[in-house]
Amino acid sequence: MEKRGKDYFKGKSVIVSGAASGIGAEVAKQLAAEGARVALTDINQSGLETYRDAIKSKDANNDVDIFNIDIASRDSVIQGVEQVIQRFGGLDGLVNTAAILINIPFAEVPFETAEKVIDINLRGTMLMCRACLPHIMKKREGFIANTSSVSFFHGAPNKFLYDTTKAGIFTMSQGLKLEAEPYGISVSVCLPYIVDTPMTEDLSTLPPMAVKTIERMGKNSPGMVAHVMLEGIREQKFLLLPGREARYLWRIYRFSPGIIGWLTKSMSEVKKPSN
Repeated sequence: MEKRGKDYFKGKSVIVSGAASGIGAEVAKQLAAEGARVALTDINQSGLETYRDAIKSKDANNDVDIFNIDIASRDSVIQGVEQVIQRFGGLDGLVNTAAILINIPFAEVPFETAEKVIDINLRGTMLMCRACLPHIMKKREGFIANTSSVSFFHGAPNKFLYDTTKAGIFTMSQGLKLEAEPYGISVSVCLPYIVDTPMTEDLSTLPPMAVKTIERMGKNSPGMVAHVMLEGIREQKFLLLPGREARYLWRIYRFSPGIIGWLTKSMSEVKKPSN
């Protein structure tokens, strides 16, 4: 596929999930700045309103709207996407960023919490793709971008449910790419390192070694990750690696995966029996 033009996003109708904060909010702002018609979706109504108003304050001509969609609910996703179609008259693209993270020993995770991680991160991404794809296919051109993570390279203690969902998103995106290409639809998957978002604000539950590593290397900015995602969509690239940390870890994962396992174990803290 050839690289799309500089003004590719102008006039495109795009849904962004998880747009009430973090990467999703930045993706929405940058899309609007490039002239896209943007549907900001999330369950955080106040966050959606904040970012919609911020976008509008920069350019009153921006066509942005907010839609309260619970991506863990099939009915909410189907109804919400239909509302977007009615509002914009069609759909050209989807950017999935919504996710949650827990850091609790698996044996102690409440069943409801474990199911919530799977439902939002993996099932929610699937539902959004399934609901949006037929509408994008009608255009015979468009894009879908999903958000995985370098975390999927090796499941870590206390958070491997999150890692599992990110591995599933990567594999889902691979298959979706092959199905969507004949319709002129590009599929991208973004693998960020740790991003400075509300989800990673509290480091108190992480092992000391992990905290020291994050403090030394820092966190990536949501704006940078969003920029890489949009450039990747424009270039029709599948694998998007924002920042030197993500690129470095990807190379290790490809050529020496055992090192990833060693790094994961060395930075983990496993709860041991008390007797």
